[in-house]
Amino acid sequence: MTMVENIDWDSVEKASKKLTISRRIWLLKHVSGFAPTASKMVHRKEWDSDKCPRCQLEIEDVDHIMSCKNGTAYEQRLKGILTLKRWMQRNSTAPEIAECITLTLAAGPTAKFEEMVGTSSSTSKLRRMILDAAREQDELGWNNFCRGRISKRWKQAQHTYLEECRLLRKKTSNTWACNFLLHLYELIHEQWEHRNEEITKATKEKASASERNKIECDIRKQFELGIGTLRPSDHHYLNEGIENVLRKNIRAQKYWVRKCQVSREYTENTEKNMLVGMRNIMRSWATQPD
Repeated sequence: MTMVENIDWDSVEKASKKLTISRRIWLLKHVSGFAPTASKMVHRKEWDSDKCPRCQLEIEDVDHIMSCKNGTAYEQRLKGILTLKRWMQRNSTAPEIAECITLTLAAGPTAKFEEMVGTSSSTSKLRRMILDAAREQDELGWNNFCRGRISKRWKQAQHTYLEECRLLRKKTSNTWACNFLLHLYELIHEQWEHRNEEITKATKEKASASERNKIECDIRKQFELGIGTLRPSDHHYLNEGIENVLRKNIRAQKYWVRKCQVSREYTENTEKNMLVGMRNIMRSWATQPD
């Protein structure tokens, strides 16, 4: 049997059919590696850097989304893993399976599922099946697990657990595997959304910094122009002093700059009107009488 045949494709198919169309499209991009990560955006010549916008340390591809070492990304991931763990506990998951998956996801891509299978009071048969599932998942890989490519053996071990606990009439391992994948997809999607929110936040902060720099330049320009072209009643704007104006919040700074600009426009228009009037008077005076 090849590695691909070890994947629980039946559960993958059932879970994907329960997703909305938009979420299915996202999942397809994620598992195929075509999500618009930094490395893909560089390949499309839309970004200059393939580094992760959150940690700025590693190249960002779909696998990095679940392993980013950025502090807020790690906190978000742990929160999602705990949510997944609570779902497993509420839905009669074998405790050893829940513990193994939770610990391995939290530890990151270098962790081994087999190493996270702890000692327990479960039967030797169930423990052996969980170990087999963990070993097979290690062969498939941590990153494949985070793409929903889980080993068939997890479902088989869960079936044995439900059988031993006499819960098969109420629950089935097929339903468990399908719903587990849906919650795993949700965990991964939350990481993707967090990543996008961080990019949006950084973009806004960058734009905000650019805006503050522009306002500061406008303020300094007004002080360089001086009070000469301000209306006398508006001289107090410059009398405040540049340091006091720079300490204002950005909204007050915008108002201050606009008041100065309006004052100068008024003075300029007044002088133009005065010149036009003087020219008209001079023309009338210089015109010879009939």
